[in-house]
Amino acid sequence: MTESELKEKASAICVLLRDEATPDEAIIQQILEFPELIHVKLLSGANLFLTAVLQNRFSVAMALADMGADIHWMSEASLIHGNALNAAHSPQQAEQLLDLGVPIERNLVLSKPLRNPAVAAAERNDRTMLFYWLKKQRELFVYDQDYIQALSYAVTDMVSTMNQPRTLACVMEDEELFPILKEIYSKVDEASSIRLYLNALGRIDDSGLEARKKELRKALNARKKELTSQA
Repeated sequence: MTESELKEKASAICVLLRDEATPDEAIIQQILEFPELIHVKLLSGANLFLTAVLQNRFSVAMALADMGADIHWMSEASLIHGNALNAAHSPQQAEQLLDLGVPIERNLVLSKPLRNPAVAAAERNDRTMLFYWLKKQRELFVYDQDYIQALSYAVTDMVSTMNQPRTLACVMEDEELFPILKEIYSKVDEASSIRLYLNALGRIDDSGLEARKKELRKALNARKKELTSQA
């Protein structure tokens, strides 16, 4: 097949990956007929392996890995911002990818296109994967406490930016993340952001978090007074 034909065929495979009616076995069979497809760069910037993980076609992804697909492939696309670890839908998938040798992207700088999987999960408000990746990295990088502290701050900062009540509530419950959230709230530099944060806190109805909600409101209101005095 020509390069153009391979790209067209790979695009067709992507359509099948998104089609829930198409079984994994049928997709794998089509790829086996044209094994060169595993090397094609798709319009999204991903390869078929990364796309299969993103579309939750994990058996297809594993089959592609067995065929020799590049499991380290990176994509700057907004749904991924990195490698297959950022696209994993469950801790079980993440563990299998780690076992394959897919590395954890340790970059925590948001201005760079590739992100840590915990930060990427926070951006998606995926609470399960967010706390999985925090726990996993605390275990894997226990020797680098500076990195762990930076990771905790980066994750909490992303959660505060996304400002989704359910994810915020999970952060508030965490003994290590709550003080960071309080610190971030105490340094907000726009009154409009303070209003949004207060609104989100008001939508958290967990009675067990009332004391911490009160602490955060106090920090936000104190910061609001500071900003008003500086105006």
